[in-house]
Amino acid sequence: MKINYLELTKEEIISELEDTKQRELLWKQRFESSISNTSVSKGDFIKNFLNDTTLGYWEWDFESNKEFLSDRYIDMFGYNRNNFPSIQEAWQDMVHDEDIPEMMKALEEHIASHGEKIFHNIARWKNKNNQIVWVYCRGQVAEWQESGEPKKLIGYHIDITSQKEVTNLKNTKVQLEQKNKELHRINEELNRFVYSASHDLKSPISSAMSLIDLYNNSEDKNNVDEYITLVSKCLSTLDHFAEKIVDTLKMQNVALNTTCININDMMQEIVNDLSFLPNAQKVKVQWTSDDFEWKTDDYRLRLIISNLVSNGIKYCNLFEDKSYVRLKFSSENKVGNVIIEDNGKGITSENQKSIYNMFFRADNSENGTGLGLYIVKETLDKLNGQINLKSIYGKGSKFDIHVPLF
Repeated sequence: MKINYLELTKEEIISELEDTKQRELLWKQRFESSISNTSVSKGDFIKNFLNDTTLGYWEWDFESNKEFLSDRYIDMFGYNRNNFPSIQEAWQDMVHDEDIPEMMKALEEHIASHGEKIFHNIARWKNKNNQIVWVYCRGQVAEWQESGEPKKLIGYHIDITSQKEVTNLKNTKVQLEQKNKELHRINEELNRFVYSASHDLKSPISSAMSLIDLYNNSEDKNNVDEYITLVSKCLSTLDHFAEKIVDTLKMQNVALNTTCININDMMQEIVNDLSFLPNAQKVKVQWTSDDFEWKTDDYRLRLIISNLVSNGIKYCNLFEDKSYVRLKFSSENKVGNVIIEDNGKGITSENQKSIYNMFFRADNSENGTGLGLYIVKETLDKLNGQINLKSIYGKGSKFDIHVPLF
């Protein structure tokens, strides 16, 4: 049966090559039997036979430093017998520098196991024209010295360049398909972003313009302060939304920048920055930390913590006497852990499935952008971090985040 190597995986290729070796040994046994009564020496007959196969057969006697290379072995690399280097020189000069350590490791393990562990390897070799030839190599110690050291090593090479090229093409195709899916996802998010952003941007602008028109058409001009307050609230909503959009873009495009972060200083600044929120004075933000400093991306850590604390304040339970947002910072094995817990409104089980989606709002009774938790999740993904949520509707929420430290 003819094997189509182009359709095989690496493991299947190796398995097939192992079967080929078994067939090669069977051929040897048959030919040894067939020439037992001929005048041709057994060794010469087998070597002549091996010169006609597709395998690049080689032998290397360590004691005498003698070697045998089949015609196919030499031809595989574009040489002839007059200009091909010795096996030792070939292994040193023709094998790609990056692949030598793995090849030598495989050989050393074979010798150390006294032949129990198979010596096989796939490596890049350079041919006469300095082009890459992918080679599957398999060999074994055929004879051992009394001291236990190897005396003679035999094996064969197979040129698998065409299979490798097809595999690389398949991998490239898979990567392109994955990129295409990612671009499709990004395009859908962009369309959703433009639609939602345009609506959320227009809403406060329309409200402000309506208030201005209402004031201009009003006969009573004495309540100007009331109108200014309402317009300012609209503009504040607009400004807050614009900040979230900027945060979203920066989070995706700004390079990681690790620095030492003082946890207490960071938390104090975040609380001060969020003091403008309507419910800020009703919610007590508390934190404890086992560490004085963390080393990670300052901008992204602040973005994560700020959005989670902001949500805890914004969605507090107004019927609760003592509303709180509590944070506990700790670290272990180069991972920073933050538990953020509140006794606010909580999130329903149904809404928990969608809270990290762009523009998703679990509670439409509050003014929000629907970007906060999306930013948190995307930022953590950038840091190779994790986030877990436990929430009971009407009781509160608990976020558990893990951030790699440097």
